[in-house]
Amino acid sequence: MRDETIMAFLKNLNKGKSRNLIFKNSIGENVEYAKVWIWQRGKYTYKDQDFFLIKNGDGKYVSAIYGMNDFHWVTLYEERGKNYLSNALRNFVIPFLWGPNRQEIHEPFKVSINRGIGPRNFKSSLGLAKSIGFKVDNQNDFKIELLLSYDDFITKDVATPNLTPSLDSDTKIQLLEKSKIVNDLFLQIKGELEVRLGENKLEKFEKVLDLKRKLENIIDDYEFRKNEGRG
Repeated sequence: MRDETIMAFLKNLNKGKSRNLIFKNSIGENVEYAKVWIWQRGKYTYKDQDFFLIKNGDGKYVSAIYGMNDFHWVTLYEERGKNYLSNALRNFVIPFLWGPNRQEIHEPFKVSINRGIGPRNFKSSLGLAKSIGFKVDNQNDFKIELLLSYDDFITKDVATPNLTPSLDSDTKIQLLEKSKIVNDLFLQIKGELEVRLGENKLEKFEKVLDLKRKLENIIDDYEFRKNEGRG
């Protein structure tokens, strides 16, 4: 994903006007984990993408980290040099990904820094990566690739951030409505195939019809746990 795409996504997020889909939840302070669908040229060109979104003290989205292992980070031009990314990576994003047991991840975290971003930005991004513990793995005239293993991470003792379960009434209604749409679309596709081909070619996929019921169970379980916590 290009820098320009992520920058445009951040700007649209701050404006609150776009057809992008963003499902997000806080992992601490001003850092959010999100699943993102980016709308471009009349369609969703990026679907179900993992992001970490960083806000400043005024609630403005200023930085984004794309990916869960091979990172691509961007900060709005006017917000650079304020340590938003370094704070988020050290204290929230990487500890969150390593989890409460600090289990080993099969592959180290990666970041590639392209020299095409300009000497100043290249130096700044390289310095950020190294300050967290990333080590140079490979480089050429165009880019430098760095890896971060657990042993090299500089803030191992930081508390593990967690998602706070959250389902408001509007979200619950929207999820149930989406499950109905999925159910109807599946029945339409199945019915058309039966009419055109004379047989049910999707029989083994009919478990999707249980989606609404399973979703209702998940919501009921969430409500039970929430009310139990209040008791």
